[in-house]
Order: sequence, then structure tokens, then C-alpha cells
Amino acid sequence: MRTWSVFWLLVLVCILCVSGRPTPPKLQPKDHNQRPIIGVLDQPTIETKNCRLRSYGDKYLAAAYVKLIESTGARVAHIPYDASREELTRLFYSVNGLLLPGGDANYTPGFAFFDGAHHLVQLAMEANRQGTYFPVLGICQGMEMLTVMLAGSNCCAIAHDAYDAENLSLPLEFTPAADSSMLWGEAPLWVKQSVTQRNLTFNNHDDGMPPEKLSEFPSLQKLITVLSTNEDRQGKAFVSSWEGVDLPFWGLQFHPSKNAYEWNEGQDLNHSVLAVSVMQWVGSFIYSQARYNHHQFESSTAQANALIYATPPMYTYDDCNGFTQCYFWNHTSTPSASL
Repeated sequence: MRTWSVFWLLVLVCILCVSGRPTPPKLQPKDHNQRPIIGVLDQPTIETKNCRLRSYGDKYLAAAYVKLIESTGARVAHIPYDASREELTRLFYSVNGLLLPGGDANYTPGFAFFDGAHHLVQLAMEANRQGTYFPVLGICQGMEMLTVMLAGSNCCAIAHDAYDAENLSLPLEFTPAADSSMLWGEAPLWVKQSVTQRNLTFNNHDDGMPPEKLSEFPSLQKLITVLSTNEDRQGKAFVSSWEGVDLPFWGLQFHPSKNAYEWNEGQDLNHSVLAVSVMQWVGSFIYSQARYNHHQFESSTAQANALIYATPPMYTYDDCNGFTQCYFWNHTSTPSASL
């Protein structure tokens, strides 16, 4: 580990000594939700030189997220980021957890994508504070956006275009808090050893959270515990996983769904049995938290309309080789001027 990272690790030790962890309800197995549904937010469609998806629809969701969730025994409900606040609220009280996926959208406060997600996260915070356990996971862009929200909607909590960490698989560097966390502390020994000793976690980002941001934002320091850090190709440190202090919120800078479900030969993806097994464990642990929640749709028709099964995935590799398959939709409401 480089000297610079050692310094910030020592800083984190001082901060983490007072850290807590989420506490799920003490339920008997028979009382767990046996039919959990994870709400997954869509986002504006990407249109770049190497990823041309606009012709498929205005909004999209990479199918790999859906596949990992379904592999854990949960179902997926589509949540449109541009739906009305009334509709977003209805969907929130219908699903048992929320995923904010990775991507390349503008998550600046005041833009429709951020504001829709922020409304859902605020509902999740309020529900948890009132005793209803509701898990939220942010992956890559989703982690960055969730971090901004918990920092008081301050984009300065994230360093933008600051990292050389695209197409990069790494082993996690645990902080002292990892051993007492829900996520890594309760992981089997083989998972902890594998994820810290082998290049299993796939990073694909140029934004990220510098470790020092935790001490710069008191509100953030009260809400999250940094569990691991990593360095990009230039030796610049970033937070690679965090957990809520008392909220069942998790942020992962890496992509646990890509090892098993994306197949770009030019990407540094570890497709070994070990890599797939470790990421399957990560997905199973986090999505299993939805079993502690008992929200449900008001009718079977409303549920059927929201479930991802109503939308067929499209093969997109030829137009965007970062995604083998995606789901697409048109805008569900009139776009605001900020889009």
C-alpha cells in the first residue's frame, strides 16, 4: 500500500472508531418476506461514440443488474426516474428495497434524474427512522449519487473526472471497520480472503469519493462507514465500499453483476468461478435485506404492470459492447426543463 493511502487509512481509523452498523429486525425465518421485490431506477439513455443506444428508447437499464437480483431469489420492479412524485411514492411503498445502478447520467441536484432518486432515498430514510427496515444499494454512479445525497446534496463530496479507474479489476483494501460491518464482517472467510487478495472487483469509473471527504462533511461522517478503499492507476485513493452507520444503505464503487453477465472481451473482467461466486455472495447478502421489508403492491395488476417481466430485454452488444442486454422505455411524463 502506498504511503499516501496509509495516511488516509490512519485518518479513517480515527473516524471509524465510533462507527455503528445497520440493525435488521429480529424476525423468525417464517416471518421473512418470501417474495421480495427490488425497485430499480432507470436513467437517461447513453449516446456516445462507443455506446449508441438512443434509438432504442429515451431511458434504459442494463439487464445485468436484473439478472443478479433475480439470481438471489428476488424480483425486479421498474421505477421510472421521471415519474411524478405521487407515482414514485406509490412505487416506494410497493417494493422492498431500492437499487440505484451505475451508468453515465447527470446526477447534479436539480436535474430530473437526481431529483427522482432523491425523493425515493428521502422516503427510505424516513421509513427507516420510523422503524420500517428498507435497504438501499448504490452501485458505481449509484453509490456516487447516494453519497452526494447523504452529504446534503453537495456534489463536492465526489471528485469528478478525477480517477483513472475505468476497466480496472482490483482487490479491496479493507479498513478496520470492515470486520465489524454487516457486509464484510459477516462474510464467509473465503469471500473476505478472495475479495482482498485477488483482482475480482471490476471498476469502470472516473468519478469517485476521495477518503478525505468523510472528514470534510460532518453529515456524511454521521451516516456512513467506509469499509474499503482502492487506488486508481495513478495511485489516487477512492472509497470502494461503504455501509450506513445505522441505515441499511450500502455503496459499492465496483460492479458485482458484470463478472457473470457482461462479456466484452476488451474489459478487464474476471469471469473465474471464484469471481462469480464472490460477487454472487455480495448480491445475495445485500438483496436478502429486502426480506425484512413487507411493503406490497395494492393489487396483483399493479404489481404485474411494474415487474420487469412486462418489458423484454434487447440485445445491445453490437451498439454498446459494455452491455450485452438492456431494457428500454420512453419518458413516462413530460420531461422537465432541467433534463
